[in-house]
Amino acid sequence: MNKEKQERLQKLEVLRKTFGIEIQRFEKDFGVNSYLNRAPRIVDDSKLEGAVLLSDRYQLLERLPRRGIVAEIGVDQGHFSKSIIEICYPDELFLIDIDLSRLHPENEELLRASKCVRLIEGRSETSISNINKTFTWIYIDGDHSYEQVKRDIIESHEKIVQGGYLVFNDYTLWSPANMMNYGVSRAVNEFLNSTTNWELAYFAFQGGGYHDLALRRRA
Repeated sequence: MNKEKQERLQKLEVLRKTFGIEIQRFEKDFGVNSYLNRAPRIVDDSKLEGAVLLSDRYQLLERLPRRGIVAEIGVDQGHFSKSIIEICYPDELFLIDIDLSRLHPENEELLRASKCVRLIEGRSETSISNINKTFTWIYIDGDHSYEQVKRDIIESHEKIVQGGYLVFNDYTLWSPANMMNYGVSRAVNEFLNSTTNWELAYFAFQGGGYHDLALRRRA
């Protein structure tokens, strides 16, 4: 390891330790969930009994229903949207993002040429609410704040057919890459605790800790 790299790593470690101490102080002063959105435990073990562990989210796509009506909330550059088409062959795929200008040019060309794709630019909860469809599954990967994930769940869950799925990307409470709070795990666990109609179906690992979790609506 060269000298410059070693020095910068040492500075990062000082910053990391200082940040960690400040989080502990903040939560001691203002309550445990004041900064990090810690998820509650799942209180009903029966909702976890049939869950399957998968190596990644592409293995998850292999197990989700094909030829259905699908939505992806949070499209970014469109790489995963392309995978949804190639693996799941949806009859209709609604791609929703607050800013579709971020699509990679090659992906945008493919998506706009696909007969099954409906591109929608706007807020996710409003867009889902305005679509007069029931969905086979919805993949949620938009704004990862606790409040927004809750809104996405509220607008999405009643639009899923029995036996269908809500899939959540980045099921975690903290993004190490962006150094920011994620509220996905807290919002999902709270929802699962609040209903008898949903169960955990799949948990797909991701090397950076940005795991995927799929809930199935019980028939």
